[in-house]
Amino acid sequence: MSRVGKAIFFVINIAVLGLSAADPTWNAIDGRLKFVSVGSKGVWGVNSNDDIYYRSGTQENGQSSGSGWGNIAGKLKQISSGHSVWGVNANDDIFIRQGVTASSPTGTGWLNVAGKLKQLDVSSTANQVWGVNSNDNIYRRTGISSDEPAGTSWEQLDGLLKFVSVGPAGVWGVNANDDIFYRTGTFGNEASAGSGWEHIAGKLKHISSGDNIVWGVNVNDDIFIREGISSSNPTGTGWRKIPGKLKQIEASSSGQQAWGVNSGDLILQRLQLTTIDGYSVRAGDCPGNDIWSIYGDGITLQHCADRCASHPDCVSFMFHDNKRCFPKTKTCRDTTKDNPKNVFYDKEVAAQQLLDVEGYTVRVGDCPGNDIWSIYGDGITLEDCAERCTSHPDCVAFMFFDNKRCFPKTKTCKDTSKDNPKNVFYDKKIDPPPIASGFTARRGDCPGNDIWSIYGDGITLEDCAERCTSHPDCVSFMFHDNKRCFPKTKTCKDTTKDNPKNVFYDKRIERPPAVNGFSVRRGDCPGNDIWSIYGDGITLEDCAERCTSHPDCAAFMFFNNKRCFPKTKTCEDTSKDNPKNVFYDKDIVLMTASSQRGPGFSATNSKLDLQETATTAGAWSAQKPWLMFDLGRKKKVTSVVTQGRSYSPDWPGDSHSEWVTSYSISYGDESGDDAWYAGNDGETVVFEGNTDRDSKVRHDLSDFSGPITARYVKIHTRTWHGWVSMRAQLGTVM
Repeated sequence: MSRVGKAIFFVINIAVLGLSAADPTWNAIDGRLKFVSVGSKGVWGVNSNDDIYYRSGTQENGQSSGSGWGNIAGKLKQISSGHSVWGVNANDDIFIRQGVTASSPTGTGWLNVAGKLKQLDVSSTANQVWGVNSNDNIYRRTGISSDEPAGTSWEQLDGLLKFVSVGPAGVWGVNANDDIFYRTGTFGNEASAGSGWEHIAGKLKHISSGDNIVWGVNVNDDIFIREGISSSNPTGTGWRKIPGKLKQIEASSSGQQAWGVNSGDLILQRLQLTTIDGYSVRAGDCPGNDIWSIYGDGITLQHCADRCASHPDCVSFMFHDNKRCFPKTKTCRDTTKDNPKNVFYDKEVAAQQLLDVEGYTVRVGDCPGNDIWSIYGDGITLEDCAERCTSHPDCVAFMFFDNKRCFPKTKTCKDTSKDNPKNVFYDKKIDPPPIASGFTARRGDCPGNDIWSIYGDGITLEDCAERCTSHPDCVSFMFHDNKRCFPKTKTCKDTTKDNPKNVFYDKRIERPPAVNGFSVRRGDCPGNDIWSIYGDGITLEDCAERCTSHPDCAAFMFFNNKRCFPKTKTCEDTSKDNPKNVFYDKDIVLMTASSQRGPGFSATNSKLDLQETATTAGAWSAQKPWLMFDLGRKKKVTSVVTQGRSYSPDWPGDSHSEWVTSYSISYGDESGDDAWYAGNDGETVVFEGNTDRDSKVRHDLSDFSGPITARYVKIHTRTWHGWVSMRAQLGTVM
């Protein structure tokens, strides 16, 4: 009899089920706007024709969806609702809405305010207005009071921004390059002019300051919130991506409410979901599996939760439109979100025990199917169930349901289905696979590609390995149940692991040889062969030479150390089903930059060890400084090496001493701006640069948070000596 061991205690909650925690959703609002604003004076917006609208019922109620749009006389291209309502028109003229009160939420008329701005923002919690003009100069309105609601003058601040926002989280903005900035000293003190701009990692085209949170959207209309903002850390800890797509977003002054518009000018409101004790909440539904006997219409959320809690088979419920209750016998991993009125609640089943059994590992869920019905049991103990599986030659696992029903299995699975928290799955523990000389071992199988002429049954592992070794086309074999041998002409990346009696052995292969001018990796990119320079029985160097000398050759595959397949194209991921295939890509790196100082200072001058001449500067040099590497395809970047600008007396003009003293890195697969390189603490790494012209300063990324994989890598210079001048090189591997 198997022995039941120590109990493993945990809480089956939304995290165990692999689901997101309480997740607000987007509520579609009628109408179309190109810009929307939410503040203490309600929700206001302008459409593509610059018509102005107010959302009825939203003044001092930012969480309300309102009841309709009322057209307001006038024309504005951008509007801001806060302590008051301001806007700018197509001529950058500035206006404030007069007479806005609780009894007259739309006000009485527009007052023209002196000045010119292309965008402005009004705080809801302090009577502050900030804005930017057509030259990206930054201004704040001074002299605002109850007697002078429009203020008296504009104060210009340092810096350049294309968009600025003021709110409880302080003053934030983005510049023409989508760089993000926070105004030091303005968190919780919007009346302050602040003391300087602090650069924040990331890229956004639009930003909005809320209550301990900042919202923004990037050039792809992806939505982000800044987390971890507090009085002790006003710039927060990092950006988190939020589901959805918006071209513009506005944060409410209280809570985590937000309004926005998408690329089609559709209007959306971010809703906060109501929580209830004993349940986790998320937007959407898990259709089906309803317990109709306790269904309810016209009831409260609490009554719905009580119905589910009192039913032995209820594990969750969907609450529709704040009145209809659908109790469920199952949950799901991902809810359907086609109706914003659906809210889903999962039971938090606390203090459930997962008992471990000798010889088995335990996890939540089930691997449906493959049941051995001849030893199925109902009303039995966990020990009895484990014993039934252990004694059956084909049983590799079992599911124990509700502490009483036993489902022995002939197969297991990688990921269990977790739609019912009463399902607990037990896998037989298996010893590490035995080693065969000249092969690596892993559990599972790569089905197909068998060499039946050397198949064997009732043989030893050593005999099976010998059969594969002696066959010219054998690259691997599967050894089943310690007796059946399946030699293979191909291997695979991921084995199927539904039967633990399968063990897969791959021939050990040496690291492929390198050749100058090419990066090497295992596998092949099938097709696109240049047959006119194909070769058989030639050396690796000859094959590389054939590719180098052909104008259309971008790569080649070298098979079995003798056959050369030059290619017109490469690929991102090689097929690795035959270890005799080795693929070589031409090393091509394209350099671009934000700008250049003048003729002779282009990005191509950034090559390491480049020497200055009378006509070519000894480095790339610029005023708006970033330098980007296009590696041609995704590569692993392991290091960065930099130098300053070399000097030659032949260069016209005065002697120079120029180098970059610090820089940061961003990277990505679509552009160089997808992510900033951060340390283990999550903060953007600032690398130390150079201290003279020619010394090389190398940083191995393994000394920080590790290598990155990307096609594009961008160096952002932060500080420099003389001018921004740099030579640089990345260390890469495939």
